[in-house]
Amino acid sequence: MSSVGRRLLQGLPLIVVGSLMLPSMASAQSRIFLGGNVGGQVPATGDFTQTVSTPLRGETETRTNTYQVPGGAMLDATAGYMFTPWIGAAVAVNRYHSSHTADYSLTLPHPLVFDQAVTHSGTTTDELDHTERAVHLELVVAPPLHDDSLSLKFFIGPSRLYVNQTLIEDLGITETLTDDGAYDFTIDHVVTGDDSQTCACAWGFHVGADLAKYFTPNVGVGAMFRFERATVDMKDAAAVAVGQSDATQEFKAGGVLIGAGIRLRFP
Repeated sequence: MSSVGRRLLQGLPLIVVGSLMLPSMASAQSRIFLGGNVGGQVPATGDFTQTVSTPLRGETETRTNTYQVPGGAMLDATAGYMFTPWIGAAVAVNRYHSSHTADYSLTLPHPLVFDQAVTHSGTTTDELDHTERAVHLELVVAPPLHDDSLSLKFFIGPSRLYVNQTLIEDLGITETLTDDGAYDFTIDHVVTGDDSQTCACAWGFHVGADLAKYFTPNVGVGAMFRFERATVDMKDAAAVAVGQSDATQEFKAGGVLIGAGIRLRFP
């Protein structure tokens, strides 16, 4: 065997080992990734109404409560692992909070005269809290980019959404009936508080994307977009107030989330 052949044989083990090690070293450069975001959420349900009509005095009593759900601040965190340079999995959590006054209306029939119902309405003095939390299980797809300082990830998967909404549980009223038969009532106070904080939860789904720019091999910044949705059974407090203790209504939770923050990645 020639000297050139002997050198090739001697170097073959190094070539084989090197060819086995290089892909694993490259893919290990960003296997673990973490992210935190601050941003906002546009809720899937901007407002909703709870209304109930029940028999009273041979006619109908009607209660209607209308709630506003504005957009609000959102916090988000993600932790994941890339099994290959392209495919990974992650767990993400986010929380969104807003508050707004609610409108209420009450219609009561005249105690003595038919078809002489009286209606009064108003707006809560205090803003009522609305909070949504979510846990996401994500399948992550990261297409290759020519610039190693950039990272683009697409994700999709199931989501568990939790909704907390302070509801109007009851209205305190005072009724008056004058000697000449005139009937009226006043709404003295609105019953809300800690005991009106109801929690509803359900499974849904999410889909989104994350784009990051790394200034060092491990630290960067990024922007995130996520759409999440689930339908939960929320307590219908208007119906509960008239004795329908198990009454619920469907509420579409989730919405569009946009945020930006820090990104970390490790071997």
